[in-house]
Amino acid sequence: MRRSIVFTAISLLLAASLTASDAGDDAGRWTCHTIDADSPDHGPDGVTVRDLNDDGRLVLLVPFEQGGDSHIYWHPGNASVTDESNRTFIQFPYGGEDAGTGPLSNNGHVDIILNGGTVYFNPGPELTTKASEGPLMMLFKKGARVPIVLDLDNDDRKDLLISGIIPYRCSSAEKRMAANWRHVVFRSTTQTMNAIPHYMDCDGDRDVATTEENSGWGVIWLENPCESRPDLPEKPQKSELCDHDAMVAIFDGKTLDGWHAVPQNSHSDWEVRNGSIVGTGSADRLSYLVWKNQHLTDFELHLRYRLTGQGNTGVEIRCRPDQSGKRPFEGYHADIGHVGIGPQILGAWDFHFATRKEYPCPRGSRLVIAPNGSFESSRIDPSLTRADVRKGGWNDVHIVAQRNHFQFYVNGKPASEFTDNAKLGQLNDGAIALQIHDKGMKVEFWDVQLKRLMTPPPPSED
Repeated sequence: MRRSIVFTAISLLLAASLTASDAGDDAGRWTCHTIDADSPDHGPDGVTVRDLNDDGRLVLLVPFEQGGDSHIYWHPGNASVTDESNRTFIQFPYGGEDAGTGPLSNNGHVDIILNGGTVYFNPGPELTTKASEGPLMMLFKKGARVPIVLDLDNDDRKDLLISGIIPYRCSSAEKRMAANWRHVVFRSTTQTMNAIPHYMDCDGDRDVATTEENSGWGVIWLENPCESRPDLPEKPQKSELCDHDAMVAIFDGKTLDGWHAVPQNSHSDWEVRNGSIVGTGSADRLSYLVWKNQHLTDFELHLRYRLTGQGNTGVEIRCRPDQSGKRPFEGYHADIGHVGIGPQILGAWDFHFATRKEYPCPRGSRLVIAPNGSFESSRIDPSLTRADVRKGGWNDVHIVAQRNHFQFYVNGKPASEFTDNAKLGQLNDGAIALQIHDKGMKVEFWDVQLKRLMTPPPPSED
């Protein structure tokens, strides 16, 4: 009883405080913009914000429970976003109380799952003109709520979780046939209200926290029985090249907080799985995951990567947007690829510039660029060889960027290095970005750490 009285008193004090100060300060400062006033379909129930047509703009997906259909409201562009007369939407069959989105069919597009039991497979660019003609699949019973697209059992296939307790899995490449989907029920319940996949016990697999309204379950979480990644050591072997105690993790192993995708419509290519960043090439485009600090100067970067198949990836260093439009970024690029891809990529430095030349700095070489832009190359001996790289396994990368000198190590072996003395085109600061180069490839990054370095004074010319 005493605890109840204390909680009640605290609640009254908070309510009084909010009423006296915060509410008055914000009155009139928030503007309400009407998107669809009193729609004749009635019953808009829940809103989902995603880029559904790959144009880099977020749209609103709204299912209508009473009207029995759904609307996609297009973003009119930043210049017109507050113009309430400039609103357009498309309409497609079936509605519900809420919706989920995700790349369920693995075709690179974000699909739509409605709680009424309907899966709408996104046709891509045709979505804007042929929404009502898109392929539909009736999968689960009407009323099952909170559809979520995710990989529950770490097999690199997208699953569908309904109501927080019913997973649907499909092992077939033909995901548009309901007969190919199988499901189990974790627990019998009446009405779950929401569900959040999360690493509740931090054992490397994704659990589910949920709430149930009518069956007496209340607030629960379901522990995922999948084993955590067996090949990640509990205590990673530390590289002797860097001072790990002085480094700071810039990836928390659980979320992509502090990172963003470029281009914006490639965000679905990146996710966190089993404590690692996983990049999957879903389209014929370069895709990057960029760390939030856009003005890094001198630093050491340590990470581990794994390519389970073929592919071309790497790390952009001191990168910045390429104003020429030739590629998303210009900058220095530490190149990584599958074993056998060749020394021009695996362990090499690339120069991604619109106006500067592409200097050759393959694996095993040391490059010096002169002030006038000419260059000289020499061999590093000993240096990284193909045999030093673990095919299909985890490899250790260490990059040092200090003033105009750049070093690249893989598994403790020097891969390549260069010194940029050119008077024109040097980059003194910029961002770090992880890359997906090829459609259909998969790369994983783990144990991403950064150490800022003090910039030494320039060498004396005396």
